[in-house]
Amino acid sequence: MPEQDATVPGLPTANADQAQVPSQKLAQGQGKADEQPDEQSGSQAEVNPCARTFLEGAGWRIGWDPTAQDYPGLVGGETWAMELTGPEFADFCRLTQELAQAMADMETLVMAEERLSLEAESDRLYLAAEGFPRSYDLAIILNQGRRGEGYWPVAAVPDLLKAVQRLHSLAKPNP
Repeated sequence: MPEQDATVPGLPTANADQAQVPSQKLAQGQGKADEQPDEQSGSQAEVNPCARTFLEGAGWRIGWDPTAQDYPGLVGGETWAMELTGPEFADFCRLTQELAQAMADMETLVMAEERLSLEAESDRLYLAAEGFPRSYDLAIILNQGRRGEGYWPVAAVPDLLKAVQRLHSLAKPNP
């Protein structure tokens, strides 16, 4: 299986100049609007913490709506999606970043052909990464209340991780 390169802080990459988060932004009351890089600087617009934000790419989607009462977070794949509570979304963001770092840390400890299976869990959800340090799939299972599970294939994970980093600062659970 070919390796997928990604630019995620903490993950080394050989192709940093090619990695960008393909995304769309859903602003409060405006419907979908493409988020395009600034023509002059090439940088992407900042995520507005006060607006509903929806990012998606090939095989993944993630969203945050700070005005939603019960389920402000959203994660999904090509054919599935689930809403998350604020604490679940915060755990999802934190645990995906911890798994990404753990996979990167394992790269120098295993042989190139060795597949890894790493897990991260909170009382709210369970995540599993399977594959190689720079090329792995990701699965989620909700642990509390309603139940749900989902899966992102290898090709979707690098851009999903970049989107998680962009939205993580917005996931401040309400007490």
